[in-house]
Amino acid sequence: RKLLEAKGLDDFSVAELLWAQGHPGVSLCADAFLSHAQIEKVTLTLAVMANARGIVRRCWWWQPPTFFVDHFVLRQCQSDFSPKEVSHAIGQIGHLVIMLDPHVDESHKDDPDFGPATLKRLWCCFEMVCATTEEADISGVFSMEGFL
Repeated sequence: RKLLEAKGLDDFSVAELLWAQGHPGVSLCADAFLSHAQIEKVTLTLAVMANARGIVRRCWWWQPPTFFVDHFVLRQCQSDFSPKEVSHAIGQIGHLVIMLDPHVDESHKDDPDFGPATLKRLWCCFEMVCATTEEADISGVFSMEGFL
């Protein structure tokens, strides 16, 4: 966020900037909307996306699937957060991938909860309701670390 503001790019999302630069991993057509708790390490998020590759249908069969990931798609320096727009995006994309990895909080190591962190987050539950209402496919995916 600070970097975008410092460079005068606060009107754009990270994905928009990468797309403008011709980055091959960015597309205007997302194959799946990723629902995650936003408390996990980025490496876990990427691992779940890699594991979901086999179940997500693609806009372009010759390319790997692309994901709507809020960290990159939302304009972090703008008020770019609308429940109505999120619901519409999930419906347009047609597939919600839910990250099912648990998040074991360091402060609760004596009594860990190994349930999926996404199912305990109100916003993630809202995304699941949107997917159901919009008749989008819903898939749950683990990373290898979350599975073990």
